[in-house]
Amino acid sequence: VLLMFLVNNYSVQFINQILMSVMMPFSYCQPYVWDSSKVMPPEIFIGRQEELEKIESPSGVNIVYGGRQLGKSALLKKAKMDIDFDENNNRAVYIEIKGMDYERAAKKICCELYDAGVLKEEIDTTDWDVLARAIKKRLLDDKEERIPYLLLLLDEADTFIESCTEVNFKPFDALKEIQNIGMDRFKFVIAGLHNIVRFKRDAALSNNSVITHLSSITIRPFHTKDARQLLEEPLYCLGFRFPKERQALISLILASTNYFPGLIQLYCANLIEAMKKDDYAGYDEGNTPAYEVTQKHIKKVLSDPSFMNQIREKFEITLKLDEDNMYYIIALLMAYLYHQNANSAADSEGFSAEDIKEAAIDVGINQVAVQKTQVINGLMQELLELNILRHTVNEKYLFSRYSFFQMMGTSDEIDSRLLEYMENQ
Repeated sequence: VLLMFLVNNYSVQFINQILMSVMMPFSYCQPYVWDSSKVMPPEIFIGRQEELEKIESPSGVNIVYGGRQLGKSALLKKAKMDIDFDENNNRAVYIEIKGMDYERAAKKICCELYDAGVLKEEIDTTDWDVLARAIKKRLLDDKEERIPYLLLLLDEADTFIESCTEVNFKPFDALKEIQNIGMDRFKFVIAGLHNIVRFKRDAALSNNSVITHLSSITIRPFHTKDARQLLEEPLYCLGFRFPKERQALISLILASTNYFPGLIQLYCANLIEAMKKDDYAGYDEGNTPAYEVTQKHIKKVLSDPSFMNQIREKFEITLKLDEDNMYYIIALLMAYLYHQNANSAADSEGFSAEDIKEAAIDVGINQVAVQKTQVINGLMQELLELNILRHTVNEKYLFSRYSFFQMMGTSDEIDSRLLEYMENQ
């Protein structure tokens, strides 16, 4: 592209000046996107190929759930990018319905489908049967602008699903009915936090809802292979190198980010940002690139107060998935037990759901104390899936990283936070 520009604007007198003016603004590149509200370029979308295929396929999943910072929104946006106006002229529409009940969601979906050119006639309704009928009518249109396959992607759908319980999940019935109009013609995907299935399964079962018959996938932290690829490949293209004798540095970074895609991107972005500072991240300008990443560079980024505050903030919002903050309270009680049993056998053996319940009774957290042990164990199992907790050899639980325990706070800080939940009861 640069060469073609120079050819088309060639000037013997000014060629060097043109070259530097065009080239220099692009000598610094920040490829990482750690904010889920920003558009992620396709080249930085790494990993999750199996999950992506299940989202895009007409016979794939309808429900996607998992904690924050795990890349659900990025998956849905990538699916939209892949399917919308592909070689078969299929369509995909991504719609965020955060904080919307089923009626408000219906109105927004009507508008978005019309604006995207899927619906040819503008409708304004809160009735899901009316909305479903309009979509079916459009899909059955065999004229030139026929849509072979429509993928409807609804993100941040927790409030929507919560409200659907009031009407026996009728919006799901309407969406499922559209899927029945023909082979591989329509599919909807609804994404939200991990509590989508945990809180709604009982309600759905009791009302014999269609939601229990929809397939789902849980988005978990990256496996090592995908995490390393996201960490190393973009950095490699920018000239960063992890020497073979320092491969342990990669493990240190991944452990610090808990294999969460968003946190890996945040870390790498901070590493690149360090290059803009006055000390050039300690590198010698005359001998770079390539930039060999050393332990000093890693620790410098990890010790940056603003970066650590971002890590801590993202860690906490991963725990605070819902209004009752049950994950967060259990993590606080786990940290409380760590402090209470420091240097004892329990410190290495781990803690069970019974231990958490007893701790809740001791400190007066009725919100947990009144729960059945199997309910608490189910929540701890979900924290294990989120990579916050890990199993010990005797099937008890500990924090998956010691740094997680440290991020929960000192003994006094944990006591103070537990006191807040005691006062709120």
